[in-house]
Amino acid sequence: VARFDTAYTIVTYSMPPYAGTTTGDGIYTLGSTVTVTATAAHGFVFDSWSDGSLEATHAFPATSDLWITAMFRSAPGAVTFDFDDGPASTSLPLDWTVNGLTGHFTGGFSIQPVGTVGIRPIGFSGLCIWPNSVFQSDLGIEFSETLTDLSILVATADNDCDVSSGMRVTAYMGATPVGTNTVVPPQGVYPSATLSIAAPAGFNRVVVHWDGPGSVCQDYAPIFLADIVTVTRLAPPTRVPDPGAALQPRLFAPAPNPFRDAT
Repeated sequence: VARFDTAYTIVTYSMPPYAGTTTGDGIYTLGSTVTVTATAAHGFVFDSWSDGSLEATHAFPATSDLWITAMFRSAPGAVTFDFDDGPASTSLPLDWTVNGLTGHFTGGFSIQPVGTVGIRPIGFSGLCIWPNSVFQSDLGIEFSETLTDLSILVATADNDCDVSSGMRVTAYMGATPVGTNTVVPPQGVYPSATLSIAAPAGFNRVVVHWDGPGSVCQDYAPIFLADIVTVTRLAPPTRVPDPGAALQPRLFAPAPNPFRDAT
């Protein structure tokens, strides 16, 4: 006699996708305990689960199939550039301004959709920074404010190397270098990893550099892709309240009427 238990599928997700990771996916029998965990990425903090729980580690009984999402928000002073607002198919140099912070991006790259010519590194989404040629080029970023740390998602052009190509980031305050750091992505085809640097005294410019080839494999070229730049301001801007603001009339848009708007 074969005996079967009722079972349910639990799927976890992060929002935004690059803001953190989740665990707990799987198949659970009816009434068994499901434990899901949300871990924030650099520059983000956990906010809540889509079922209303405010605990990063959340346990509940399995009673139905469920897709549960972990919501993350920016950490104090953090700013993220994801490039998804474009402009697509445009070469650097380009400027992006997010929450009052401007990044000036330079180098032999352009903004292209992830998945172009079938290349879709893990963690990349929407639009990303794409190499314009097979020739090596550094990615430079100059910021309008002083920062204390930076992380950037990078993917090297490797063909499943035993050891992937290395990547390096160097931070500067003006023309003076203040720190450097490296990362070697895990084995894979166009493997990705987060390259980060911290300099508590501050920096306002970084150079992202393909640092060296992998081993026991074929590198396509000394090039890389990049996405999701998250930084932390040294001194978040302060807003001076306008003493006359309370005296100004406030205008509110009328609430949408689905019956009127449908006609």
